Amino acid sequence: MALVLVISWKSNTIMLKNYFLTAWRIMGRQKGYTAINILGLSLGIAASILISIYIIDELSYDKFQKGGDRIYRVYMQGKMQDNEFLVAMTPAPMSQALKEEVPEVEDAIRFGIFRTMPMQYEDKTFTEERIMVADPNFFDFFTFKVLQGNPKTALEGTDKLVITETGAKKYFGDEDPIGKIILRGAEKRASEVTAVVADPPQNSHMAFDMLLSGESWGYMKNEQWSSSNLYTYFKIHTSADANKVQEALDIFITKYFGVEIEKFLISISLIISSMVVYKQLQYMQHKNLGFEKENVINLLHTMSLEKNAKAFKDELMQYPDFVVASFANRLPPNVDWNSVFKTTDTQQDFLCNLYFVDHDQLDAMGFKMAQGRFF
Repeated sequence: MALVLVISWKSNTIMLKNYFLTAWRIMGRQKGYTAINILGLSLGIAASILISIYIIDELSYDKFQKGGDRIYRVYMQGKMQDNEFLVAMTPAPMSQALKEEVPEVEDAIRFGIFRTMPMQYEDKTFTEERIMVADPNFFDFFTFKVLQGNPKTALEGTDKLVITETGAKKYFGDEDPIGKIILRGAEKRASEVTAVVADPPQNSHMAFDMLLSGESWGYMKNEQWSSSNLYTYFKIHTSADANKVQEALDIFITKYFGVEIEKFLISISLIISSMVVYKQLQYMQHKNLGFEKENVINLLHTMSLEKNAKAFKDELMQYPDFVVASFANRLPPNVDWNSVFKTTDTQQDFLCNLYFVDHDQLDAMGFKMAQGRFF
């Protein structure tokens, strides 16, 4: 025997109304408690929405790259004279050696980055902060939409430039940019625009305003394995076994780097960890970085002063607002060049980050000498 109750729509409405009125009266009697609950609930919902948006954005990075699950970036992790290191910069010969000696590798590519470079077209001069110097197979390897020009040949030869759509409008307005000459660097080297590419998406880990052909930079022809200033990516064949790739790379490492470098850490380059980024930001904001970052003014393109550099520096020091001035080709944290140095007595190898400075750099940046003396 069962009891069946049928509640009319009208009764259900009255019931909900009573619930609402009861809740309203309780909230009216306990205003402080209610406010805290509502505020907490609102903040919780808002935080959940923001975190969801952030995670979705992070996970969307580089999804537009075709074959992205087969693309890897090379990191070097190891120990040299008890000093551990983890760097993404690699030697210039590595790309070609990977293609020739690791059967599972379908293709490989290198690129470097020029952080600041003056570029001039007629009476327009700009400082470009994101110029990538890349091998000619860039558009075969990565998926970026070329709007004008031939992607197969755009980066072949010396002094060839591919610019973004935004860059084309900035320099040339409504003019056809193909074939135009932009003067590059302090030496004003003539560089031909060979193609226009769509602006890289916001969710791309590679951001650039211009691409310069690799043959334009002499370092790309460097045959030394002890100097690392390039990023190297490789793509494995569709049918390649990841375990076999690792085995082949172990042999490769032993051949070219010996036992000094313990291993290569190979990481899928097209996934960015939001937690790592967050920790890095926290570190940068709160860690004592070992140099003074406040009240430092960075003047670009001082290389063009040439013989007048000292006179310019002396003139600056005539102003009482300036305490010290120094020339350098890099400033922290963008000291991304490294090279291996040997001691004269023991011939031991040391991997060191490298940048060029004058004798006033110590005072200008507030570095503290741990040992020895400054030059």
